[in-house]
Amino acid sequence: YYCRIIDAQGKITLYYMSGSEKIVTNILIIYEFIEATNIELDRVFGMLQKKGVLLRRFKTATKVYKDDLIWCDIMLFVRSTSIIEFNLITLGRKMNKYIVLMLDDDLLSLDDSYGAIGQGYWGGRQRILRKNLSQINCLIAVNELLAKKYVKLGNISKYVLLNTIIEKSEMFSPQQNSMNDNKVKIALYVNDGTQNMFNEIIRPVIPMLCKYYAEQVALYFIGLKPNMEEFKNKIEINYVSHMPYRDFKKKLGMSGFDIGLAPLVDTGFACYKYFNKYIEYTLAGIPAIYSDCLLYGLVIESGFNGLVCENNPVAWFKAISRLIENPSLRRSLIDNAQFHIYDNFQSEKILARLVKDMPELVGYKSKKNDVPFLTPRLRMMRLNYIIFKVRGWLYAAKNCIRKGNIMLLMRRIIRRIIKSVIKENR
Repeated sequence: YYCRIIDAQGKITLYYMSGSEKIVTNILIIYEFIEATNIELDRVFGMLQKKGVLLRRFKTATKVYKDDLIWCDIMLFVRSTSIIEFNLITLGRKMNKYIVLMLDDDLLSLDDSYGAIGQGYWGGRQRILRKNLSQINCLIAVNELLAKKYVKLGNISKYVLLNTIIEKSEMFSPQQNSMNDNKVKIALYVNDGTQNMFNEIIRPVIPMLCKYYAEQVALYFIGLKPNMEEFKNKIEINYVSHMPYRDFKKKLGMSGFDIGLAPLVDTGFACYKYFNKYIEYTLAGIPAIYSDCLLYGLVIESGFNGLVCENNPVAWFKAISRLIENPSLRRSLIDNAQFHIYDNFQSEKILARLVKDMPELVGYKSKKNDVPFLTPRLRMMRLNYIIFKVRGWLYAAKNCIRKGNIMLLMRRIIRRIIKSVIKENR
């Protein structure tokens, strides 16, 4: 029989019983690349595992073996757009597995303009994603707009919303400088290295900052390096290279940034994102300014836990000026923001809602259905995946060459080779 107990504090006790025997669901979390999304997802399911609710394995698609497939009851795929993940989903369905897909971006809206080096987003991956949507039992999404769009595309019967889990130990103490002390440090970061938002929204503000606050502020660009030659010797500009997610969170929290910038347009791909920047700036102890858009409207109350402004240079300059000149407001905003995210995203609340919305996590057992030649099938999948990746690289190279970004492409290839060598040596 099934038993689920959630007490007044949100603490979960969840299990199935068969006579005196406890039945635990085995979950195989599958991803193509290590990214912040699957790191966070593994953390969530690791917490459920510690509660004795389920068992989980966390593996790259190329490292899924026969034993993993026989062992698992649920296969949870993260941002799955590759041929090997499609093949694994198809195989999982034959083996009566419960198939779940997790998405945190509107990947079907990306096009040839995507990417820091202009490599674009290959349509082959989008075709795979559409096929995957037609085979899954449940969708996990971080945004209700995103969830509703994709369940329609795949005719999926069920979706579940999942937020980031916040622990107090992750929060950095705010460090707010006044204009009479050190320079006010203003940070802007981009995860994928693209400069579209910066060029469209923030760059037009910089001449005004140079005119009124040149000696009082320092700009920090994290993960992007726009050409700022026109502002040389007019305002302090610093570049911080892209880094692994854990290092990035530590860097953001320990650098003493006073103001964070989160520009975002309210159309297309941006509508379906997650409010990561609100979470990450707040954890780092940084009060921030956010574009007035539907996404940030889900969590920001302007003047309480952040500032919201229209996407025009005058509005952004006024908002930045307001925070530069008012350290007490900065401190109030970040104190309220840190209280808000902990109160709403603490682990017990998030885990309780997840299990309530997807009870399969705590009691689903797949019916055994032997599929012959599992190991040879998996080997063939890995071979097909190599071919798939080569086709993707050729597409990216062709796109970069067509746009005249050959040097950027070569640098990216060299970095990939260096990373691979380092990984092998480890």
